[in-house]
Order: sequence, then C-alpha cells, then structure tokens
Amino acid sequence: MTEAWLLLDENEIRFVAGNPRGKMALNLPKRHEAESHADPKKLLQEVLLQAADVKGRRRDRERTRFSEHRRSLLERLNCHGAVTALPSWQRMVEDIETACSHLRR
Repeated sequence: MTEAWLLLDENEIRFVAGNPRGKMALNLPKRHEAESHADPKKLLQEVLLQAADVKGRRRDRERTRFSEHRRSLLERLNCHGAVTALPSWQRMVEDIETACSHLRR
C-alpha cells in the first residue's frame, strides 16, 4: 500500500518528478480510491512519467529513476495529511502504537 499513499499529493509528485509547475493532467485516484487500485506501483510509475512531461531519452532516463523518486516521495510524505484517512495507514499507526506499548512494559 505504500505506493497508494504516495498517489495522494499531486504537488509532491510534480516536485519530485522535476516539473513542479507542470499542467499535464495526472488523473490521480481520489483519496477513497487510492487503496483499491489494482497496481498502485505501476500507476505511480506512470504518474511520475506524466508529471515529468519528458520525451525520448529523457523519458527513458526518468523511468530508471523510479526507486529514487519513490524514496523522495516517502521522505516528503505528510504524516498528518490526506494519508491519515486511509485504512491501511490507520492500521499501520495502530500496529506501531501497540508494539510501542508492549515495549514499554
């Protein structure tokens, strides 16, 4: 679900793709649809390429930078933003809180 979390912030996607003022429509899923997409990783790859808005060799080069872009998006993820409404995020937070409470005992 990590990639689904990263599909929620169009501005961050454009920034990481190196085209923060881009105008090309990215057709991102709505918040409530993000986790139900069959292949969020593939969708994120496509969206990053669209956001970069490059052609030819530059597009091929951008395609190889997916792991780097995904890492940047994770680092820039707003942990108090839209992602907090997603069930998988909420489960992760609950699991972390449970683990921490067990460690405190």
